[in-house]
Amino acid sequence: MKNVTCLSVLIWANKARMAPDGLVPLYARITCLGKRSEVSINVKVDIKKWNARLGLMSDNSGDSKKINAQIGSVRKEIEKAYDILANTNAFVSAESIKSKYLGEERAQRKLLEVFAEHNTRVKELIGKGIVKATFTKYETIKGKVEDFIKHNFKANDLYLANLEFTFITEFEHYLKVDQSISHNVVMSYIKRVKRIVRIAYQNKWIDHNPFEAFVCTTKKTLRTELEAEELTAIEEKVFTTQRLKEIADCYLFSCYTGYAFVDASKLTPGHIVQGSDGEMWIKTERTKSKIEANVPLISNALAIIERYKDHPSCVYNNRLLPMRSNQKMNEYLKEIAGICGIKKNLTTHTARHTFATTVTLENGVPIESVSKMLGHTKITTTQIYSRVKEKKVSSDMKELKKKQLQIAIQGSPIIEAIKLPSQIGDTNYPLMALRDTENFIAPMLNEKTDFKGMKLLISWASYRKYYEYRNSFTSVYEFLEIGKPFLLSINILFSGNATGLLEILNDSIYFMERKMTVEIIHYKIDDGLNHWVTI
Repeated sequence: MKNVTCLSVLIWANKARMAPDGLVPLYARITCLGKRSEVSINVKVDIKKWNARLGLMSDNSGDSKKINAQIGSVRKEIEKAYDILANTNAFVSAESIKSKYLGEERAQRKLLEVFAEHNTRVKELIGKGIVKATFTKYETIKGKVEDFIKHNFKANDLYLANLEFTFITEFEHYLKVDQSISHNVVMSYIKRVKRIVRIAYQNKWIDHNPFEAFVCTTKKTLRTELEAEELTAIEEKVFTTQRLKEIADCYLFSCYTGYAFVDASKLTPGHIVQGSDGEMWIKTERTKSKIEANVPLISNALAIIERYKDHPSCVYNNRLLPMRSNQKMNEYLKEIAGICGIKKNLTTHTARHTFATTVTLENGVPIESVSKMLGHTKITTTQIYSRVKEKKVSSDMKELKKKQLQIAIQGSPIIEAIKLPSQIGDTNYPLMALRDTENFIAPMLNEKTDFKGMKLLISWASYRKYYEYRNSFTSVYEFLEIGKPFLLSINILFSGNATGLLEILNDSIYFMERKMTVEIIHYKIDDGLNHWVTI
């Protein structure tokens, strides 16, 4: 930021600190770039003789002339302090002018300077609780801040004391609009910038934290994972190059175990142990959090480990898998996705989401177990990785319906009536139609006086088609669970008004439990082909 002639000095009497003798202390209010600072000039005056508008004593007494001369000297000293700072391109602010005037100057720190010092310390901690990826992230963000300062302020750096809240809001806008970075990534950048400024504040390099009020928010996003069919496509694909085969196997291994790239790349044969359950496990801890992430090995993962146990790279580096760099892995995964017809942006991290969702959760593994294998300390973190999909919800609800149906059917008085003909050895459909008309339909209509004298009978031909349809299912339970409602014909011979009959029948338990809907066939005369049941 450029230094400009912005200095204003106001001498004022602080009446709030009036002494018992009626004297009040004088203060110099220094204003620069819209900010101000105050300093006592160690002079007390009689308030009755003070001219607040002029900032001087109003009378011509010897004492007043001496005080006015002292005020003039203070003004000149403050202006001199400002000139020195401005002419040496030093940091200029109300506070720095005050410090220069008092001879209490302190070094003014700059944002990128502090950022660079922080990153140097992070780099020194790589391998000592910090991973290289953390250092890389901070370097990336420092570069973004540097670009922003050049773009918005036409400067190479900014003094920390000159930072205002608008800096962080403008930085957010710059990242989203000029850099086309997504909201969640922008928030992750800003969190780290806030950390740098918070460190400066805690070290007393600035008097307040200008970004404290900025709240970082995140938007829920759909995570990418492979469906079971896509996972199978990679498993069954025969790759023509050894390079792609190895990348595919390393990716599949993470799909079967849930390990992040940085953790999978560090696995050694020593991490494989036999658990108390007799199964083979990988026992390790996450590089990121140092939390245990122990996973039992399924056969697919064991087969991949066996495949590469004698691989030159694995033997030389004492590793389970021939892992390449994360950048190369992601580059080759895009090639693999194209070959396998997968229209998703595959990265090494999608394997971890695939493990959480497709491999475990969709196959009935409780989310608590998934969370432990992923090395999470909170279930809410696991929920970011694992999604309950519609087909899983549908499957779970079908299972619940089946259980409820079996419970409801057990001991039901009509269980014999809803069994399939092949189960009860009865294929005399005319007799069955007559029996059900007498036992179930007639009793419900006998209660309705509107239908007295009505003759009716379930159409045995329609009844046969109904049972043939039911016979296409393996059991009565399967039919009641997934079968579609069947349109059953009922013949009636009635001279009166049959309005409401269709609604009564369709709403009856008899038809609903058998997944039937009714259509009425009206007979005008008795042709002798029906053995009518009379209401």
